[in-house]
Order: sequence, then C-alpha cells, then structure tokens
Amino acid sequence: MSLADLRKRIEQGNFGGAFLFYGPEKFLIRYFTNILIKKVVAPGMEQMNFQRFEDTKDISAIIACCETYPVFSESKLVLVKNTGLFAASKKGEGADESEKGDGKEELIAFLKDVPDYCCVVFQEDSVAKNVRPFKAIAASGMVVEFDHLNDVDLAKWIARMFADNGKKVSRDAVNLLIKLCSNSMDEMNNEIQKICNLAGTRNEISEADVANITGTTIKTAIFDITNALAQKNANRAFAVLEDLTQLNEPIQRLFIMISKRFGQYLVLKEYLADGKAEDVAMQKAGFGLNQKRFVLAEVRAFSVKYLRDFVKTCNKLDLDIKNGRLSDRMAVELLISKFCIK
Repeated sequence: MSLADLRKRIEQGNFGGAFLFYGPEKFLIRYFTNILIKKVVAPGMEQMNFQRFEDTKDISAIIACCETYPVFSESKLVLVKNTGLFAASKKGEGADESEKGDGKEELIAFLKDVPDYCCVVFQEDSVAKNVRPFKAIAASGMVVEFDHLNDVDLAKWIARMFADNGKKVSRDAVNLLIKLCSNSMDEMNNEIQKICNLAGTRNEISEADVANITGTTIKTAIFDITNALAQKNANRAFAVLEDLTQLNEPIQRLFIMISKRFGQYLVLKEYLADGKAEDVAMQKAGFGLNQKRFVLAEVRAFSVKYLRDFVKTCNKLDLDIKNGRLSDRMAVELLISKFCIK
C-alpha cells in the first residue's frame, strides 16, 4: 500500500484492524502513527486505551491486550515495536515455515480476525515480504513501506510544515533546505522549527532565512566548493575554505566529505553511462531520491574522465596526509588548484 492509500483510509475513518509500518523514513512512521493515535484514542483516555509493547515476542500478551475491550470508548490502539516476527529467519528466508513455538502461528491466526474496536500498529525495523506473518497482515490488514520522499513530494511536505506554522516559504528556500538536510526529515523538521521561531511574526520565509539558520558549515561548504569546481571558480572555492578556517571547522572532515561526494558522483556517472535508470543509479551511488534533481544537475557538470582523475587524486592526497607529507588544508588547496584550472 502507498502513503496515498493510508491517507485515504485515515480520511475515511477506517481505523480498525492491523497495520504494519516499516522503511527507512522513521519520521513518517512516527508521524502517521501519531495521527492514528489521535484519531483512535479519545482525549484523556490515553492511559486506558493506548498500550505500547517494545522489543517483545510475547504474542500472547499482545493479543490479550488487543482483545480487551476499550474503556468508556469505542476504540483503542495498541502499538507494537520490533517483534522481529516479520523478519527473515536467521536460518534462512524460508525457515520460518518450520519454526514452532516462536509466536508466529498465534500471530498469523490473530491477524485474520483482529477485533473491529482495536487498531494495532506494528513498527518493524526489519521486514521480509516472503515470511508468513507479512503475508497474513498484507492480506487482512494494511502494510505501508515508508521510503524517503522524492524531491517533489519532499518540497510539498516542507511547504506544508511552514504553512502549519503560519509561514509562506519561497521555492529557493525549500530547495536550499533539501540540499542541506540530505535525507533526514527529522533534521529538516528541526531546522523548520528554528527558522519559524527566528522569523517571529514575519510571514515570508526566504532563502536568506534558511542560510542564516544553517550558517557556513561543512555541508554548505561541500555544495559551494562543488559549484566552484563546476564553474572553474578557484577564487570562490578558496574563499569558502578560508571561511571554514575562520570558523574553526575541521578541514580534515571537509576533505573526507569532498572525496566521498566525488566518489559518489563517479559511481552515479558510470551507472548512467551504462544506461541504468536514474533512480537506480542514484540509489547505487548512495544518494536519496529526494536529492535527485539537484544531484543530477551537479553531476552533469563533470565528465567521467574528470571524476576518475579527481577520485584518484583524492586517494593519493589521503595517503600523503596519513604519511605526514601534507596537512589537510594543503590537500584541499591542491585539489582546488588542480581542478579549478580553466
């Protein structure tokens, strides 16, 4: 099931039954779980009609809790975290078929007939789609995988978050926030709250507001130096390096992150050259799909030959640093000098 299916079910007020939430975007898992809690559990009745289980395989206790009627309400919610029963067995992906006494059979039977008054939400870090508990909940309940949002959906979410705080945000501000916060919606949410607080009664949020709250950091420096390299603008690249030095930011970390990023660019460029789909190439290179538009725009500025030479140079400079022949700053300066030549 998709996020759209989940939103539709919530809008319809259909909360009874079992839900399985999993995937890398933990912020969205918590967000939709909290929506269900607010919709299902009557205000002031949380202590009676909201129960939580975590890191337990005591399925009997979970089922007994689910089958207990809600108190002075029509519904209740049971949150179950990390039972491990939806993951592949350590003995092999098909081994769960023969395992007995681990609670799986009891869980499968329960999932076929969850009481209408109970909403039970399973949150699992590890899931295998071929195990029987997964198949059971997919057949009778709702399974939602929370992947990282693509850049379009992420931009819409950011705009909604600002709107919820009574703010209107510019497109440039949204784009900069996506660049700086990578894949983490938790980080983005924290930055959004800080930006809104500093804006005070002002309703418009600009790119400058985002830049002011983040300041000159390693992350912003990576983007600035990447752009400078693409434009063969050595003066700009050296200016960024000097800013970091003045702020006592660790130049060693900058060198490591530049090396890593251009290594990812090379992997991405080679996969694209081999005809791989953009989404596949992005994931193979270690980029989140929410960065797709920006990363593809950046990588187009560099040829495969340029990137191979860059990565090879980084490896040589790294060896020189470790052997004490170069300082971290000097290594970055040599990179800028070599690869900003017009």
